Amino acid sequence: DDKKFDIIFIDGDKLEKQVNRDIKNSLKRLKDNGFIILKDVNPPAKYYQRGLANVRRSSHAAGV
Repeated sequence: DDKKFDIIFIDGDKLEKQVNRDIKNSLKRLKDNGFIILKDVNPPAKYYQRGLANVRRSSHAAGV
């Protein structure tokens, strides 16, 4: 499939490895002069770059 997009929205999971993969894959599908919109890809501290399993076990995770 060679479908290309004008706008790609990435709602990141805060993990550097996955965010990099999402951006790399999006660039392959982005039209010339297209836009990538990013959310939750730049956490304020390394503490927030945890996998979901670690968040669920954490006493600091509110609302999870």
